[in-house]
Amino acid sequence: MTYKIVLFVVLLMSSCTPKFYKSSIYFGLDIPNGEIVSEKDWENFVEKTVTPRFSAGLSIYEVTGKWRDSESGETISEKSKNIVLFYPRKEKKKANRGIEEIRETYKKEFNQQSIMRVDYGKVKVSF
Repeated sequence: MTYKIVLFVVLLMSSCTPKFYKSSIYFGLDIPNGEIVSEKDWENFVEKTVTPRFSAGLSIYEVTGKWRDSESGETISEKSKNIVLFYPRKEKKKANRGIEEIRETYKKEFNQQSIMRVDYGKVKVSF
């Protein structure tokens, strides 16, 4: 009997844990004309384009990435930024739209070939 009650409580608690999705977006900082996205330009981009779409919160990491240039075939190493987002399951469609708008805006604004997106699916998050 005790086993059934404990199992019921565990199942009940796990169903009450907020379910979120996690996405990461990677932004290269090299611009094809030889320039680099400045810290000021990056901060302006985040404030103007990212924060309004994910005002509940986000994390930004400095990373170094490697990728193959689709035109030259050369492997490129560059400093990059990684934005990590967590959003509730009920906001998945809105978040998806926002992420795609962010990626397209960055590509146009900084003349990028692509912006990598990684979706991790459902994750449990607690605050």
